This record gives sequence, structure tokens and C-alpha cells, in this order.
Amino acid sequence: MESLEAKTVFISYSWTSDNHVNWVVQLASRLIGDGVDVKLDKWDLREGQDKFVFMESMVTSPDIDKVLIILDKKYAEKADERQGGVGTETMIITPKVYGDANQSKFIPIVTELDDKKNGYLPSYLAGRIYIDFSTSADIEKNYEQLLRNIYNRPSLAKPKLGKAPRYLTEDTPIQFKTTTIVRGFDAQINSNPNRINSILLDFTEEYFNNLSEFVLSDEIPRILEDVGQAVLSILHQYQPLRNDYSEILDKALKSGLVFDAEIFFRLLEKIPILLQPLDPHKQSWEPFRYDHFNLIIHELFLCTVAVGLKNYSYAFLEQLLHQRYLIQEGRNRVRQTQSFTAFLYHYNVIDDYYKKLKNRDFFSVQADILVSQTSGIISKELLIKSDMLCHYVAKLNNDSWFPMTYIYGDSYRLSFDFFAKLVSKNHFEKIKKVLGFESLEEIKDRIRALNQEKDDRGYGRSSSSIPSLSDLINVDMIGSSR
Repeated sequence: MESLEAKTVFISYSWTSDNHVNWVVQLASRLIGDGVDVKLDKWDLREGQDKFVFMESMVTSPDIDKVLIILDKKYAEKADERQGGVGTETMIITPKVYGDANQSKFIPIVTELDDKKNGYLPSYLAGRIYIDFSTSADIEKNYEQLLRNIYNRPSLAKPKLGKAPRYLTEDTPIQFKTTTIVRGFDAQINSNPNRINSILLDFTEEYFNNLSEFVLSDEIPRILEDVGQAVLSILHQYQPLRNDYSEILDKALKSGLVFDAEIFFRLLEKIPILLQPLDPHKQSWEPFRYDHFNLIIHELFLCTVAVGLKNYSYAFLEQLLHQRYLIQEGRNRVRQTQSFTAFLYHYNVIDDYYKKLKNRDFFSVQADILVSQTSGIISKELLIKSDMLCHYVAKLNNDSWFPMTYIYGDSYRLSFDFFAKLVSKNHFEKIKKVLGFESLEEIKDRIRALNQEKDDRGYGRSSSSIPSLSDLINVDMIGSSR
């Protein structure tokens, strides 16, 4: 325990009555009991000493840390009229209060209130903050306040000065209506829980409308550097909108209310239509101005998985990863339902620019952008785990999803508790449908079969392969405990 430096105080008061003097002595005695050395005329002023010299030395001495001024009606009157010892002390204290920068040395303590419930203060202390000892109701709280003042240990310390937020040094972000919907979500569903679906519908409609504005302008020439700069700027400006999406889904899952998850799934199906102009009459257009939506679609799906994983929302994840999607892509294309792996979109238009900008090579520029721009409620680790989960679920169900961010997650491979906890039968029962299975034997047989197949090697130029399921869980241990 930290040892506090000893403090010394002088008490200035008026001999109003015996009861008042006894009260002052009791306060002084209690302070001494709490480690404060108290200078008081009752025990420090002896016969033959000059009381005026004593008072002045107490008020002006650098060895006195605080001067406690015990205020009642009589003290205020004597101070203003400069009567007696109080008047003398007042003449000594006044220039100190007005002229000394260290005014905190003087602590007014009020023991009596006037008719308006204000403390009696002499004119030289008018407007000063005082500690109220006039009633016994809050005596303990106010005594602690006094003690903290003496020891300079406030109950609420001023926080350490931090750095200005980085966003203040960046360009002013675009303001989206989706942010207003997110901020009002809690209040809306608290007052009317039945409105949750209509609120989510309003949000996804507004989200799509805002997202559709992030098209590369026709004024941007088809020059590598210009396109690269413009796309990175779009992705930066889009981040608050993406964070709004993650946050409202997070709030919906946390609410405990039943809502239609299809609202989010229909949005995922709809966004690919932005890979070309929304205007069906626009005949001449350049695909590179829309191609960055490939990355946005892929990222948004990963964010959806990440929020479900973050909230242990296994029913939501089961639906997300095992339903069929009717993706709106292409004007004349015959649409067929597809698995979630259809959202593994690839974007490489700015690869050369990005490598030049960063002055290094990458296994995947898209993966680097995905992990470098994580923000809001989704961390880099959570995004990578979500990517890996998609890979494992697809592999277990004879499908394919390449987890392009795995290369950034070597330190996470042994901490993926979603799989590590499969030793628990209870955990298996919770997540079995997310993985696409009904029984322990089914999943064990499937993992054993996968272990006989050729391992995923990952990026061809990398020595780090995609972690196999056997890296995460011993198949024989699955469901071996409660």
C-alpha cells in the first residue's frame, strides 16, 4: 500500500461558544488520528507567547500545508469588522487569498447556514467553494472530502491527457443516415420491440442507397495511379457505413429479440447488382469503375459472419452459412441459388498500384486491405477467424472457400476456441448445425476423411499453409467431455 506524505494544517476559528470550541477540538483530534498534524491555539499557544505572531506564522509558514477556516455567523461578522483574533487573522489571510496563486491552501469549512441555506462567509471568501459541516446528515462524506483535500487525493482524479483522436487529422467523414438509425436503435426497440424488423428494413434500404453512391467517378481517368488513389479513398470513406452495418447487426443479435435474419441475407444478395450501373439504359460503361464492389461484397459477408461469431449466435450462423442465395448479378443472367461461397469475390484492379504504394509485394492485396482497414466492433483477429470458419464449413460440406486472410493469422491458429472447445459435447451440440452435422460420429468421420486428403497448401509462394482442422482439434477428443 502506498504511504502518504504527512500533512500539517492550522485551524482558524472563532470562540463563539463552548460547544463550538469543543466541536473544533473534536475535528482537530480526529484529523490527528488520521495522520494530519494540526496546529491549534488550544494546544500550541502557551502563556507568554504573542498570539498575533503565532497567528501570522501559522498562516504564512511554508510548513503549513492547509489553513482550515471554521466559519459560522460570528466568525463572518468578526472577520468583516476586523474584530479580535479573527480580525487579525483576516488581515493576514486576506492578501494571501487575493494575491497568492496557491489559493487552495485555504479551505473554508461552514458550520452554520443562513436563512437561505447558504453558508456564512466573510466578504473576502465570498464566492469560494466550501465544505459543509453544518448538519450531521453528510458529515462522514464531507469529512472524507476534507481529508482528501488535505492529502491531495481527490475521489475523482483528472484523467491522464491523451492524444487527439486520429480521425480529427483525417478528412471529415461522410455523414450517413444509417448512423442515426444505429444510434436510435436501442431507444426504438425498448419502447416498441415489435418494430425491430421495420427498423432493420429501413436500415438496409438506406445502407444500399448510400453504398450505391460509391462508384468511381467518370472524371477519374483510366490511369493506374489515379484509379488506385480513388479506390483507396472510396474504401476509406466507406468504412463508417460498413461499421454501421456491423453495429446494427450486433445490436439486433444482442437484443435477444426475434428478428428476420433474411433482411440481412436479402441485402447480401442484392449488393452484387452494384457491379454494374443501376441505370438499365446506360449502355456504355467501364467495369473498372464498379469492380471495387467485389472487395466490398466479400468484406461485408465476412463482417456478417464475424458479428455472429462475436455474439455466439450459432442459429444465425447456421442460417447464414447453409442457406441458398439468389444473387442479383448481371442483367440478362439466369439466376440460380448458390451457397455462401458465392460471396468470395476477388478484386485485383489496383494490385500493382498498391504494391508500389506500400513498396512491397503481397500474397494478396485484397487480403491486406481487408485486415488493414478493420475498425469498429470487428477486430483483425475476429475477421481472420471468420474467414477461416467459412473455409472449414465449406470444406466439411464439400464446397470451397479460400481464406485469403489466413496468412495474417498464424498467431491465432491455436486460439480458435470455436474449434478447440469441441472436446465438450455441450459445445458440439451448440455448433453442430453451424458445421453442417447432426451427430458426433458424422463429423468425426468427415474430419478423418479430410485428414486423408491433400492438405490445403495456401499461397503457392508462402511456406505457411492453411491450418487444417487437425491443427485445431484432435478428432478423437471431440465430444469427449461434458
